[in-house]
This record gives sequence, structure tokens and C-alpha cells, in this order.
Amino acid sequence: MDEITARPAGLDGRRRSRAVLLVLLTLFCLAAAGIFWSWRHPVSHAQTELPVLGTVGEFTLTAEDGREVNRSFLQGRITVCQLVCSRCGSPGPLLLSRFAELDQNFNRSSRLQLLSVTIDPQVDQPPVLARLRESYEGSDHWVFLTGDPAEITRFAAGVFGTAPALRGDRLRQAAIDAPVLVLVDEEARIRQRYQGLDQEVVAAILEDVGTLLRNGQTSAKYLSWPGTSGRSSCSCQPTCPWLWPARVARNLPVWLGRPG
Repeated sequence: MDEITARPAGLDGRRRSRAVLLVLLTLFCLAAAGIFWSWRHPVSHAQTELPVLGTVGEFTLTAEDGREVNRSFLQGRITVCQLVCSRCGSPGPLLLSRFAELDQNFNRSSRLQLLSVTIDPQVDQPPVLARLRESYEGSDHWVFLTGDPAEITRFAAGVFGTAPALRGDRLRQAAIDAPVLVLVDEEARIRQRYQGLDQEVVAAILEDVGTLLRNGQTSAKYLSWPGTSGRSSCSCQPTCPWLWPARVARNLPVWLGRPG
């Protein structure tokens, strides 16, 4: 009798084990299918691309080294722009410090550059801007611009969204009260404006630059994760949408430092 009664208990145990195994196998298959679907159907451009807020118009300004700079200088490069003033107090130094942080990342790629446009052109002549750039140890990717006051007013209105009527002291005050950084893509299109001077702004800019690099002419195959040879620890390709958002800001300097 003991053998007869013990049998069903053994059968029940095996059935439970098979049921658990079947559930685990089903979950594994669903997870694998989800990863495969995400790889084959990445997040749509409508969700990942930055909006186009406008286009930078024609302009002619003078760099700190005396060369002439116009709209063509923006084409083929991703650019971050700011308004500066050498004699203005806070938050000028902090704004330039944030640009210096970006410069440490940008100076590894010829496709990235920074533009600091003075809003005090009568004082900020090229030699003054050259000394200002030197004081922040700016790389060749960081260019300071000055020029005709009317031209700067037009540039500020078109790129930074300042009121066209703002000029002189009023323009300087507006730039001090509400500092703005502007991201421009390789086709001289305005893609984002950032207000504020905290570290989150720098992180947001780096993340958005990563988005432009990913969606632009530079394919992700030219960007490598740290410690790898073009592939991540994920079984997907480096373009796997699950990997990008969390890693862009942290890994951008390393990607840009690797040869194409």
C-alpha cells in the first residue's frame, strides 16, 4: 500500500517541476522576442529626434584671431552657442565655466564646436576675446565672436530668441538675467535651447549631442562603448534603443576620443 500511495505524490512533484519549467521557458521566449523586436523596430524618429526650432540666418562676425566667420562655419559641425560679456559680472564666469566643461568633451572631435558671441562688441574686441579664451584654456573648437552691434543684435534675435528691439545695455541685461545656450546641428538648424547654468544643463546638452550624432551621418558603428570593440555587453547592436538613453552623457567623451 505504501508504494501505491507514494506514486501519485512523485507524479505530482514531476508535474509541478514541468509546469515551472514551462513557465520559465515561456518567459524566456517572451523576453527574447521582446529584445529581437526592439532591435528590429527601434524607437521611431518622431520620439527620438530633436525638434527643429528654426534655422540660423546669414551673418558675418569676427573671431578672436581676426578671421571672418559666417553661416558656412556652422555647416558640417554640431555647435553650441552662448552670449558672453567680458566685463559683465555674475553669471558670466559661471556660464563660461560651463562652456569650458563642454570644451573638454568637444575638443576630441572635429564635428563639434562652441561659439561664444559677445553682447558687448565695443569693449570685446578680438584681443580682449583672445585673452578671455586663453583664461579658460579654450581649445581650437571654442571660438569667440565679435562684430558690428547691429549684426550681433540680429544674430541674438535669430538664434537665442531675444526680442529684436533688445540692444546695447538692454540686450546685455537680458542675457545676464536669463542665460541661454543653443544647440545647432550640422545643417545650421536650431535644435534646442537650454536655460540655466547647473550641471543638469551640461548633461542635457551632451545627451542631445549624442542624439544628433546617432541620428546624423555618423553611424553608431563608428562609436564604441568603453572597454569594447564596437559592441556593448548587450547581445543587440550598439544602436539598441534600450542602451542609449542611460549611457549617452557618461560615454560621449570616450566615444569621441576613439578613432573612426
